[in-house]
Amino acid sequence: MAESRWLQRLEPRPNAPLRLYCFPHAGASAAVYQPWAAEMPATVELIAVQYPGRAHRYREAPPEDMATLVQGIRDALAEDIRGPYALFGHSMGAAVAFETVRALRDAHVPEPMHLFLSGRTPTGTGLPDGQPLKSPQDALSLLRRLGGTPPELLEDEEARALLLAAFTADWQLMRAYRHTAPEPPLGCPVTAMAGAQDPITDITDAAAWATVTTGPFHLLVFPGDHFYLAKRSHEVVAHLSRTLCQVG
Repeated sequence: MAESRWLQRLEPRPNAPLRLYCFPHAGASAAVYQPWAAEMPATVELIAVQYPGRAHRYREAPPEDMATLVQGIRDALAEDIRGPYALFGHSMGAAVAFETVRALRDAHVPEPMHLFLSGRTPTGTGLPDGQPLKSPQDALSLLRRLGGTPPELLEDEEARALLLAAFTADWQLMRAYRHTAPEPPLGCPVTAMAGAQDPITDITDAAAWATVTTGPFHLLVFPGDHFYLAKRSHEVVAHLSRTLCQVG
């Protein structure tokens, strides 16, 4: 079991035959997936990716571009992967997970058994992507608008400052990011997931993830907004578990 500052084993299961790597949304840390870890079947070990600039890595400068971020994650995963694995990413995490699969393939690591992409379209169309955040107040207002952030984090001055710094850095990274289709396309199964009332993830556009793979594609729509997976956590985890157990 490789130790890495990039990877957080929230509930270690060294003997589990499958690994699910989960990628946080903008501003979030690996801990956002803590509630999911215990719900996973015994055959799946959930490992959350920890970006620089938050939690125990708060002293590290956040990466300024997607390529730099993905390179660090790719190296950590290439060392960690020793068998079947899958990736899940929400919002910014979906883009990072997608680019990580491409980078792993370029490094001659086998593709995942499944790629789950939530709360984002391939091109990132939608309200917030183009918005500049000119001040911490802009970032705070947008966080409140999107929802999904525990109120206690926004009320605590120290926690709020760290969160806003990470969120703003992630936002700048994503504003500069441009999606390009992989050549050749991926071959792994892909599932796109979205909330039916998500104001920034158009369901029709989310279906365009089908174009990135020659493998099976599914689109799942859950009741809820951009952070539907908070209130639908049990349903999301149940779907991930069923899918991984079927292919495992």
